[in-house]
This record gives sequence, C-alpha cells and structure tokens, in this order.
Amino acid sequence: MELQFITTTETSSSYIQTFQKAIVPFFQNLRHSHVFQQDNASIHTSKEAMGWLTSKGINVLDWPAYSSDLNPIENR
Repeated sequence: MELQFITTTETSSSYIQTFQKAIVPFFQNLRHSHVFQQDNASIHTSKEAMGWLTSKGINVLDWPAYSSDLNPIENR
C-alpha cells in the first residue's frame, strides 16, 4: 500500500475518499479475511464513515474509548 499524504484538514468525506483510493484496493488483494483498526477520532466513527465501511463489507475492530483509568502504564 502506498503512503497517503494529507495536506488539508481531514473530514469524514475526505477520509472516505482517502480510504477508497488507498485502502480498499489493498483489502481487495488480500486472500484472507481482514479487520481494520482505527482510533475513535470523530471522522472515523461518524455515521457517514461507519455506514460507508459497512457498505463495503470492511470489518472494523471495536476500539474502546480512551480512559486514563484503563491505562496500565499510568500508576498514580
């Protein structure tokens, strides 16, 4: 997969366009099932983006919300 350079502020729509251009072809060439991992950025979890991913049959790993209470590295 080629590295994608983003030169503007990313929105849900531009995220989908980048995904369509770079990642969908990569997934289509895989012979095995796959799961896509992304963080909980609002453009990644928007209804538009999640609906598009679902429509393309792309499995997304459930990623829990970040909480400092759940961070095992932080000892208070």
